[in-house]
Amino acid sequence: MSQTLTSNAAPDFVLPDQDGQNVKLSDFRGQPVVSFSLRSEAVFLPQG
Repeated sequence: MSQTLTSNAAPDFVLPDQDGQNVKLSDFRGQPVVSFSLRSEAVFLPQG
């Protein structure tokens, strides 16, 4: 099992939320944040 990384600095990135509003990582400064990313190679697309 791989280790969970904690307390690593992340760049301040911006992503749209479910309503299309931009949200910055820094908007959550001082709060616990869980970041998860899915590798593009793991995406399954229907064929045909």
